[in-house]
Amino acid sequence: MSDRSAVMALIGAGPVGLGLAKALLEHKIPYEYTDYPMPADYPDFPSRQQMLDYLRDYAQKFQLTPHIEFNTKVVMALPLADGRWELELASGEKRVYKGLIVCNGHHWDRRFPNYAGKFEGEFIHSKDYRTPAQLAGKRVLVIGGGNSACDIAAEAARVGKTARISLRRGYWFLPKTLFGIPALLHEAWADPAAQGHRAL
Repeated sequence: MSDRSAVMALIGAGPVGLGLAKALLEHKIPYEYTDYPMPADYPDFPSRQQMLDYLRDYAQKFQLTPHIEFNTKVVMALPLADGRWELELASGEKRVYKGLIVCNGHHWDRRFPNYAGKFEGEFIHSKDYRTPAQLAGKRVLVIGGGNSACDIAAEAARVGKTARISLRRGYWFLPKTLFGIPALLHEAWADPAAQGHRAL
């Protein structure tokens, strides 16, 4: 077993994981992203590729890449009696760390609804959606009212033969922008009562 009790284990290299890695390296907690804004030419709602490019630039600018073990899957995390953590990797290697911070995201695993009957059509998860061409000319039913679902429903309405959205309860849908300002930044909607609404 590898004893790394002097260091923290950080799982995940997404937006939060990279920010925490930077904060840990600088010993400044809490941290903010204000020191590395998105490029001025990015739209208010960046594309998947723009987000990926930004995260890669962030990791490079703050020299985080040498501290990341890519393609390393943690299969077990066990708290020890003395406050340290034992981690087991997919390779079978075991390590002990001073602490553990998990930043693997909450949308990492695809979840599909389970309905009675059999559906013969194409069934994809939003993680597998890439371009509007996947929806072109098709009858599309989007299940759910999250951000990705709303974005895909909007694309399906533009290029699909038909577009429907299925929700388990009522939602308030707000436009992404209002008078050229992102809706969530608009003064009129700064009221806490407006929180929890989805942008479409």
